[in-house]
Amino acid sequence: MQFQTYLDYKATSTGHLVEYEDPRDTSRTCLKCGKKMACTTQIFTCTHFGYSIDRQVQAPINIAEKYLKKKLTQWEEYKDVASSVPAERQLIKMVLGDLREFRDLIVRDVSQLDRRYTFISIVAT
Repeated sequence: MQFQTYLDYKATSTGHLVEYEDPRDTSRTCLKCGKKMACTTQIFTCTHFGYSIDRQVQAPINIAEKYLKKKLTQWEEYKDVASSVPAERQLIKMVLGDLREFRDLIVRDVSQLDRRYTFISIVAT
């Protein structure tokens, strides 16, 4: 809470807006399939796709995607209001697309790492 207060103070003093997104379930929601799964350790493992990822890497990506989707939905509801909104909406769509590419890259890299470590384990035994 102290960090949020400090962040709000610094942002408003420079004329920026701070918005918060509910982080609930973001560390246990699969980046690839979007399903929520029980997770009791620091490493999240998708039971559908079989890949593992650190929850501290997964959560911020899910939070950002959740926020951007919410913003797009809000702008779709009010699409006839201001002339700057279409430009902002286009920017958010572009950022969301970039975020999804980044997410897919992480999922692909993590899957390749899992295969490499499995291979190394087999060779080592």
